[in-house]
Amino acid sequence: MTDPLSLQASDPATTAETLARIAYERPDLRPAVAANPAAYPELLTWLGQFNDPAVSAAIAARGGAAPTAGWAPAQQPGFTPQGQQPTFTPQGQPDTFGQPAQAGYGFAGTDQPYASYDSGTTPPRKSRKKAIIAGAVAGGVLLLGGGSVAAYQMFFSKLGGAESPDQAAVRLVEGFADKDMVAMYGVLSPAEIEHSRTNLDAWLSEVEDLGGDAIDYEALLDTLSLEIEGLEIEVENIEEGLAKVYFTDGSMTIDADEELLATEVAKVATDLVGNPMFADYQGLMGPIPSEEEMKSQLLTELEGTFPVTVTTAEMQVADDAPFVMAVEEEGSWYVSPYLTLGEYAMVESDQARGTLASIKDAQGFDSPEAAAVGMTDAAAAFATTGDMSSLVNAMPLAERRLLALYVAPSASEFSGEEMPFEITSKEFRTRSEDKGVAEVVFENFTISIDDGVQPGTVTLSEECLALAHPTVNGEICYPEMPLVRELSLEELSFIAVEEDGGWFLSPSATMSEAFATLGRAGMEMYESGKLEDQAWIDAQTAELETYLTEKLGVSMDDLGMGMSPSF
Repeated sequence: MTDPLSLQASDPATTAETLARIAYERPDLRPAVAANPAAYPELLTWLGQFNDPAVSAAIAARGGAAPTAGWAPAQQPGFTPQGQQPTFTPQGQPDTFGQPAQAGYGFAGTDQPYASYDSGTTPPRKSRKKAIIAGAVAGGVLLLGGGSVAAYQMFFSKLGGAESPDQAAVRLVEGFADKDMVAMYGVLSPAEIEHSRTNLDAWLSEVEDLGGDAIDYEALLDTLSLEIEGLEIEVENIEEGLAKVYFTDGSMTIDADEELLATEVAKVATDLVGNPMFADYQGLMGPIPSEEEMKSQLLTELEGTFPVTVTTAEMQVADDAPFVMAVEEEGSWYVSPYLTLGEYAMVESDQARGTLASIKDAQGFDSPEAAAVGMTDAAAAFATTGDMSSLVNAMPLAERRLLALYVAPSASEFSGEEMPFEITSKEFRTRSEDKGVAEVVFENFTISIDDGVQPGTVTLSEECLALAHPTVNGEICYPEMPLVRELSLEELSFIAVEEDGGWFLSPSATMSEAFATLGRAGMEMYESGKLEDQAWIDAQTAELETYLTEKLGVSMDDLGMGMSPSF
């Protein structure tokens, strides 16, 4: 697939800001940016600092062209040469370029410091309007409109983090207020952004058109506005690399153009209910209203709703002020969506929090297959001993932190027990690998069962399952099995990801890929009419019973599958 950022890097119509962001985020595209006629002097000067032969050649080939002046990455918040971190400027202190910094959160060498939030007054920015529920709405819309490559690239771009937990929280709020999704994601944990992207890739690779036409999320954001006043922040340092940032005071006022909001939401709803994925539910919901009918109903429900003002006191959870969790990654601080959700769940359930200390020495496995073996061994160790540490450390960083902090403390109450089986063969195969993500499948995975009466084995391969037992003996293969073959079970795989030179198996990405595979299969069965053809279902069920009898010497009743399937 063509890289959309590559096209933008060479397109003379690309905006100055976009060119600067591409140059910062994608070192491999810097030669293309340097050759772009729209690249302005400051950006070219910034690019020249890297002494990249390809970039230097592109600049030299311009023949002295003098494009329109603009700004360079190093002159904007968060943009510094690769490998350098923005320098936080304390309030009222001179920056590293010798010029007085404006009061508030800022970066050395910038003329656009972040506004201060600790004064209890409205920050003096031009337009604090335009955002709200923006994050929640835009995030959900992005997932539903998975076909939008441009939205995908914008939401998953990574910019550089912050120098402190409170600064990361401030920049996140700034992103909301300015409707700058790139700025918001720039201060979200890179490990979690990459993990989310892997999950989304696993889903979209199977169900590429799940959301139908790409949804215009920018139009949705334009209907909303947000005013923030008097926001104050306190930081609780929990342990090295982990902090809890409280929003202790302040308010936000949400407003919307009700007419435009109803119009855009009706468009989204119309697109969703028209998707084949939701076809089975349309009959349950009754007649589907038209787009105009939806808009009219929404306008009625929204009348008098806005504006709405919410204070931090009204957003407390179990006597806690609203908060976000911040983590340190490679020397910079980021807001962690995963840990924020985990912390809220912990506060509401009054459970204990674990520690990150146990995950600091986690090392990846040498290959995707080794990662699958490692996860198998860790799961078995937890089941028999109750010790979750090896299971936690067998996962990617995003999942590892979440489990260590919010799952392991509760799991420690499980003491483990002796299992009536043993894994005697753990052979896996990598089916595909691309850009640090691999699909791993069973090659020869054998479980020996000893119940003290009739021992036997179960052996799994990519497409088949073999049973060796006194009462059930034989092999069944999914592509051959009537009815079951429609589910494409042979396409299922484990998803392994590469981090810091090592491989880890990701349970959530594996589940995303499995749900997507089964969802696509179900959609294909629906579109072909098979799900509504009871005669076909009955015939396939009868053929399946014959197949099992021939292959294993048992009937569906013997296997507890005697009821006719219902879809």
